[in-house]
Amino acid sequence: MKKQRILGILWTIFCGIPGLVLLWQLSHDVISVPRVVTSPRFCLATLLCLLYLAGAVAGISLFRCTQSARRFVGVVAFLILGTTIVDFNAYGPIPMCVVVGVFVIVSLVLLLLPRHDTVA
Repeated sequence: MKKQRILGILWTIFCGIPGLVLLWQLSHDVISVPRVVTSPRFCLATLLCLLYLAGAVAGISLFRCTQSARRFVGVVAFLILGTTIVDFNAYGPIPMCVVVGVFVIVSLVLLLLPRHDTVA
């Protein structure tokens, strides 16, 4: 349970902050260059932004130890990984996306590892 709470805090931080930064950048792009809304890059960035914000919400549910939190985090993690891979292949590495992608992989491994209950 302690591992799940720590991962919940980390999910909220590692997904919430990039999600808000990306949201700010996207809103700035829409205001300054309205034609950018129709570009594939903008659509992919919007999807990543929404997934990051969903990851922050998943982190809160993971911290609260709700019953379906691990499943929710798993679904969001696989969606983030898939979108990050598409973004990486289409437009090259973006440092923020790479950091979140590595964090998602590590947290998936930690969450999906079988629990070892030792009897002393």
